[in-house]
Amino acid sequence: MTIDLPAEAQRFVKKQLATGHYADESEVLAHALSFWEQYQQQEIKKIQEGYAQGKADLEAGRSREINTPEDAAALKADIIERGKAQLAERKPTAH
Repeated sequence: MTIDLPAEAQRFVKKQLATGHYADESEVLAHALSFWEQYQQQEIKKIQEGYAQGKADLEAGRSREINTPEDAAALKADIIERGKAQLAERKPTAH
């Protein structure tokens, strides 16, 4: 297989070869592709976990429909109030 790389990628491959950690260009690219595959698998896992959490929240009734700007504003106000309440709980009391 022949692959044409952009100049920046070629420089990167040459720089990696110069470290002495790789025998040839193919080894550098194989290693890079392995990292890319791992990254993609991690991203897919994050998406799947987020989907599962969202589904669980919906099934447990922990959701709110946002259909209008007013709905969004009400949600924002609720989030701000809950945040303030949580901060107040953490505030040390004066003796």
